[in-house]
Amino acid sequence: MSWNLRKWGVAMALACCLAGTFSPAEAQYNVAAEQGYKRARTMASNERWDDALTALTDVLKKAPNYPDALYLAGICHLSKGDYANAEKRLKRLTEINKEFIGGWGMLANVYLATKQYDKIKDIVAALGKVKGGKAESYYFAGLLAYLQSDFAQAERDWRNAVRAQPDMAKAHYNLGSLMYAKGDRVRAMQGLKDALRYEPENPLYRYSLADLQLEVGSKAEGMTNLDRVRQQTLRKDIAHLAVARQMWANGHADKAEKLALQAIGDNKDLSEAYLLRAKALEKLGRKDEALISYKKALEGDPNYKEAKEAVQRLAPQPAAATENTADVSGAEGVEEEPAATDNAEPADDGAEIVDSPFAD
Repeated sequence: MSWNLRKWGVAMALACCLAGTFSPAEAQYNVAAEQGYKRARTMASNERWDDALTALTDVLKKAPNYPDALYLAGICHLSKGDYANAEKRLKRLTEINKEFIGGWGMLANVYLATKQYDKIKDIVAALGKVKGGKAESYYFAGLLAYLQSDFAQAERDWRNAVRAQPDMAKAHYNLGSLMYAKGDRVRAMQGLKDALRYEPENPLYRYSLADLQLEVGSKAEGMTNLDRVRQQTLRKDIAHLAVARQMWANGHADKAEKLALQAIGDNKDLSEAYLLRAKALEKLGRKDEALISYKKALEGDPNYKEAKEAVQRLAPQPAAATENTADVSGAEGVEEEPAATDNAEPADDGAEIVDSPFAD
């Protein structure tokens, strides 16, 4: 098993937000605006992003500075991949309510998605000045350190985050993943259990814990958690990935490949699904497609060691330069075909694709 630190999914972040009040303080607006916001919230909870945005546009005409409506609009735009409008709504939110910690965090998600890491530094600084924002500040600082491959600093920042906010599940999860990468299964297990203790309905945390439990021989616990993941519908991508991993473990590379492709259809940012699909494709002899999928895994996490090694193994190597380019018969060398590019999309093998995050 090989893990990478995954971004906090928008769908999961939305689920957490919809469980309670968005803003730190209730604000009263006219009845029409509040009713429109409630309708939009229901639509968003069902991932009807366009319908929710239509309702929110009307709400924000009536109440332009309604923090919850701005926040929900930002989430909807982010879920659709409309980063420009997501940034616009969330920046406006942080301007009118600097204490809205979730707004800063969701804005950081926009900059993570668009790889504008310098802007995340500004958010880290801003969160450090907000009352109650210290833990989030450490959390995003840890993400930046991780993206720069400074794992020791990432660990320090995430441990500071859980000291400042002991129930920060996402920091516990990242610490567990980092410990796994370092080969420390005991502390990895503890980190994942802590994450799940604070967010017991998070299927990503439960899936990762099940995976580790199965690896270390705790089969009964692992299968119980894996079955629980399959019963959860919020993250279909993780459910598909869980079954794909079992198919792979049972030697069914063809079924694992198709299930991994379904997971990618559910969530195109799920790096582990690209990795599993690549391994299955390689075993099936489809090495060109496998190389593309390995590269996709690296796009999600540049520090994914297994994917790096696979790309080095499968990428066409340039012919060694020699003083005499012609062979003994005088024939010219044959030009190699170019390697598959990072921008190629996974092949559609006819598997059903279902259309998503995690709050990093």
